[in-house]
Amino acid sequence: MRAEHALISPKLSPYFRDVYDHLSRHIETVEMSRDLLSGALDIYLSSVANRTNQTMKVLTVLSTIALPSVAMSSFFGMNFEFFPWIHSPNGLLYAAATSVTITAVLILFLKFRRWI
Repeated sequence: MRAEHALISPKLSPYFRDVYDHLSRHIETVEMSRDLLSGALDIYLSSVANRTNQTMKVLTVLSTIALPSVAMSSFFGMNFEFFPWIHSPNGLLYAAATSVTITAVLILFLKFRRWI
């Protein structure tokens, strides 16, 4: 294209320049399309990551809310004489009330912090 060659006659030089111009225009179009597709892929991956983060936030809040009830039931599931109301006829009600109270306080705290 830029130099004289023995194999290409000077009459064909404008045609080769025209082919070179077409090829360079197509290469620029392909590169621009590649950049657009790369940007679209980045936006899609960011959207998927945001949805995953929202799901993980919900699961974390739910597990945090369930934690006091799980801990309370695991203590009462042991065969220890640990709690003062374990032999009381209302012991189950005390344990359930304690678990519900702790869970309610935790929910109020999470709402106060605007995590829910």
